[in-house]
Amino acid sequence: MPYRGIYAICDAANEYAEIIEHSNCYSGACWSLYHYAKAPLVLKARSTGNMIRYFMKTGTSNLELKPSIAAAGIESVVVKGNEVEITYAGLGGGGVGATRCRAFADGILHYKISESGGEKCAKGTIAVPRRDRVLIGIDDTDSKDVGATWTLTHNIARKLDCHEAVYLSHSLVQLFPVPEKTQNCMSTVLEFGCVNEKAKSRLVETFKKSD
Repeated sequence: MPYRGIYAICDAANEYAEIIEHSNCYSGACWSLYHYAKAPLVLKARSTGNMIRYFMKTGTSNLELKPSIAAAGIESVVVKGNEVEITYAGLGGGGVGATRCRAFADGILHYKISESGGEKCAKGTIAVPRRDRVLIGIDDTDSKDVGATWTLTHNIARKLDCHEAVYLSHSLVQLFPVPEKTQNCMSTVLEFGCVNEKAKSRLVETFKKSD
């Protein structure tokens, strides 16, 4: 059961990365969240809709895998130029999920996997594009006669979603109540992951021209 996609958002110094896994099976992803959150490199882990997000230090760690308790984890996150290599390891069924399900996700550049199944430990390394986070904030596009900002921005983001600038999330922001406000006092922030500066510029300029 391949994941829909796996994305790596890095900071400027490549010291930290957010690994975002877009799942096709929420229960399986939550099982991974429970176990992966215990890995030494993981600083914070959370579920957002059908995505699991792991905020991590980059580097390599030693996983102490134990059945039922810590059956799988992310062993390393290594930035190599424009690519990020992520190594997963797991026992038994967790090893199958850690290797094959992620190796065949959309957008994977290349991968290597060990034999998996039974009770053995399995490992897999996938390479994904290194991405920068781009946040776009929008407000005041709505009126009593025209639809809400949050729907307009989501539809634009869906249209612009592509490999070079993947659409990651849509957040509604409750603004501080002031007299000069829209009816519901809300704005929208869109999150994208872009592979390079050219992709960032094209995303922003195209977004400005969209309606």
